[in-house]
Amino acid sequence: APVSKAAAPASAGGFDRAQVIKTLNKVLAASTGFAEDLISEDMSLEDDLGVDSIKRVELVSAASADMGVTVSQEAMTELSRSRTVGDVIN
Repeated sequence: APVSKAAAPASAGGFDRAQVIKTLNKVLAASTGFAEDLISEDMSLEDDLGVDSIKRVELVSAASADMGVTVSQEAMTELSRSRTVGDVIN
């Protein structure tokens, strides 16, 4: 029997990937002082942007509030371990 696939990666929680990226970049720019258009998915949160694990949780909270969603404690724990901007988006 065919195995069903999970939702396409282009969608995160029902949101368009581009919308998630735009919201996260806006929050990161406000927090770090980097211009939104200079933030890329391969940037290290800590090394390139100076965002530690506690700040990651704060940023995800702000981004999820902007999008009107709630992030579970389990997801927050996983996100606090994210290394790159792309890890947070995915």
